[in-house]
Amino acid sequence: VHDHIKDNIAFDWEMGDRAKTEAAFAKADRVVKLQIVNQRLVVNSMEPRGAICEYDSKDDRSTLWVSSQGVSMIRPVVADMILKIGSPKLRVRTGDVGGGFGMKIFVHPEYPMVVWASRELKRTVKWIPDRQEAFQSDVQGRDHVSIAEMALDKDSRFIGFKVTTYAALGAYLNHFSVFIPTLAGSSMLNGLYTTPAIYVNVKGVMTNTVPTDAYRGAGRPEACFVLEQLCEQAARVSGIDRFALRRINFIPSSAMPYRTPIGPVYDCGDFARLFEKALQVSDFKGFSERRAGSAKDGMLRGFGACYFVESSGVAPSKMAGMLGGMGLPPGLF
Repeated sequence: VHDHIKDNIAFDWEMGDRAKTEAAFAKADRVVKLQIVNQRLVVNSMEPRGAICEYDSKDDRSTLWVSSQGVSMIRPVVADMILKIGSPKLRVRTGDVGGGFGMKIFVHPEYPMVVWASRELKRTVKWIPDRQEAFQSDVQGRDHVSIAEMALDKDSRFIGFKVTTYAALGAYLNHFSVFIPTLAGSSMLNGLYTTPAIYVNVKGVMTNTVPTDAYRGAGRPEACFVLEQLCEQAARVSGIDRFALRRINFIPSSAMPYRTPIGPVYDCGDFARLFEKALQVSDFKGFSERRAGSAKDGMLRGFGACYFVESSGVAPSKMAGMLGGMGLPPGLF
């Protein structure tokens, strides 16, 4: 894609203790391995992106109306970093928005172009894309291929976990495209399990596609999908019930606060109790009967399980002050 980027690898990033993880695998009773695809997703919001810029010749000031997820980042990027007119010369406004999902956080190229054109022409300029343009130009989500491995001891306890992810970044980098598959997603790979050794390697790959960035969870759903799929595979290979395997490996409430081997600290949590409550309210005991009834009607019925920790905002909380200093809203992610 770019001559100066060898093999299209923009970065090769790692997290965790590689040596400790390899040692865990060396003594494992069983190793489970999967290749998992988190497919590329188009945002396809009900209201496409759009931008209208009004120019006030009296004050030499512009007002940019955009369908966004927050104006506090758009203003300094457009006014200070791109057009270099200074933030006091630009007001950014957003009304009701028909869907954002992460894609409308960012400054897309059309926003500064509309402001520039309005200031050049000294009049209002409007740009509204159609659906085809949105598919071709809006940032998209995910597009990861992960090779994940779990090491288990003789008691089916997780002792090591390693993941190599190839994250497609598109033809050029977008605002948080590097952050999403690395710190945002990888820090959640521990999940709810007492895995003492974890190693993560993420390779950012340039591709001749639309750039990827934050979309519906911004890296965390991808991490959850990898880990929980690996749990399911470990249960199948081990011949142990998938729920029993999780019960064996839950972080106990007595261990709180719990520091994961890849950084985050869980201040509290009773994962086992919540798990049993979920099985109860979903009437798992009655599932076999419901499945048999569906089979009689020629239908298939399944029962899926997924358990995860969500990082709401940018954890830890001290990040809020830093984000504010950067002009970014604390709830950005």
